[in-house]
Amino acid sequence: IISVVLILIITGNLLVMVVVRKVRSLPLVSRVGMISLALSDLMVGMVYAPFALHMSLGKQPIIKVWCIANCYLGIYFSAVSMCNMAGTSLDRFLTVSLPLIYRKHSSTKKCVVIVSVAWVFPALCFIPLGFTELKMKYFADSMTCSLDFYHHYAWTVCMIVLIFGICSVIIAVSNVRLYKIATRHVRAIRKQDRDRDNPEVGSGVSKRGRRRSSATHPTVSKILITVVVTFYSCWTPLMTYKVFTFVDRSDGPHGLGFGLVWIAMCHSFLNVVTYCVFSAEFRMGLRKLL
Repeated sequence: IISVVLILIITGNLLVMVVVRKVRSLPLVSRVGMISLALSDLMVGMVYAPFALHMSLGKQPIIKVWCIANCYLGIYFSAVSMCNMAGTSLDRFLTVSLPLIYRKHSSTKKCVVIVSVAWVFPALCFIPLGFTELKMKYFADSMTCSLDFYHHYAWTVCMIVLIFGICSVIIAVSNVRLYKIATRHVRAIRKQDRDRDNPEVGSGVSKRGRRRSSATHPTVSKILITVVVTFYSCWTPLMTYKVFTFVDRSDGPHGLGFGLVWIAMCHSFLNVVTYCVFSAEFRMGLRKLL
């Protein structure tokens, strides 16, 4: 299972980074955001999977430095991945809902802000740990190392709220609002098409333009709703499990930790599947690459 997940994460996200660079029809902010997200997802797999493979080979000695790196980098890149999704979702929402105001700002500046916040903010959250005594714990069930949450309970709660909580709200609200906007737009176009007394509707060019638009917006809506559903489906069970074990002060049911950790890891390649299924531009770029 671990080997398959690792191969899918590496192959899928490398393809995304290469294809998105070649697809010039996408806005600059979207391209940079997708590449940044793919890079963080790639690093999540590169951090967790090799360590778990090493431990799954048998009773291997737990190397302390490797355990610390597995813990810190795993949490960091997972947080960066969530922040990238939140930043990209917020950018799409602002572009659609506040076009006149938001489009005044340079695309390059927006890229710098989104990527910088996504990669720097999670790193800043680790600063408080430098002033405390670190306690690590190896979870045999999921074959991962993590901080002793009981010892670092204040930091753990803050990370769950600041990273998972805030990012979840931004992703959900932005994409749900975008879905509603796209749905209203499609309904308005269909209503205009039914209004045959309107002279503008009689224009063949106008009709073709509206058909293309009405075909595009349901696709965008499907991508947005799929992104939200996959994000919550993969990460919410693990976060709930972490909170439960933190409150209950136990390691949880045997085998459950492994399943939930690796379901969350699967999210690192599910975005690739979403792009392939719903994005014609991505499929076209992938065909040219292959």
